[in-house]
Amino acid sequence: MGCGYGRDSEFLASLGFEVTAFDVSPSAIAAVRERYPDSKVAYVVADLLDPPAEWRRAFDLVVENMTVQALPVDLHARAIARVAWLTGERLLVLAVARDEGAAPDGPPWPLTPSEVQAFQTDGLSAVRVRRDEVRWTAEFVQQVAMN
Repeated sequence: MGCGYGRDSEFLASLGFEVTAFDVSPSAIAAVRERYPDSKVAYVVADLLDPPAEWRRAFDLVVENMTVQALPVDLHARAIARVAWLTGERLLVLAVARDEGAAPDGPPWPLTPSEVQAFQTDGLSAVRVRRDEVRWTAEFVQQVAMN
């Protein structure tokens, strides 16, 4: 999500994953398609806050790499819920870390401990949550039966 220049998407595809990458910006998707014209990645224009209904738990692995933190703090809870909603099996969250308290001027708006824990929704449970001085690395797995 928020695939930007496509680096993460192309890396995952190079590892053998079947990758769908999306961004809300049509110009970003056009640019990444131009950058990687022979890509196996499915680049799609889509909004994290309003994704296609058929994407519910459609992805075995979801990689959330600094997308939520790019959104204003008042959108974090909604975006976190949607990330979880997309996750069929496993979620990897990578983000800049900050302590609880007043939101900094941004962007970005780094994630707090409570925001990282909030990914434990819609059946997701934390497997590993690690914070160094500046960054979160968190892994969650789906614990409920899929319909």
